[in-house]
Amino acid sequence: MWWIAFMLRRFLYYIGLSAPVKTLQNAKPAQLVSLDSTGTKRTIGLDEILDQCPSLKGRDAWYTPTPWLSR
Repeated sequence: MWWIAFMLRRFLYYIGLSAPVKTLQNAKPAQLVSLDSTGTKRTIGLDEILDQCPSLKGRDAWYTPTPWLSR
């Protein structure tokens, strides 16, 4: 199964839709601000994003676009 995931990553990489990731943290981390459905501002830090997307952290970090990014 890992071989199929590896080959899929490589295929997406060659067509420009996927790439390895290296995250660097600044002394003052960036925050993402968005509006929820009620119009209230919601702030998300990098740590929260990395907790929700474990594939973006660690030695084998890899980025592949997902449908929620197109919203």
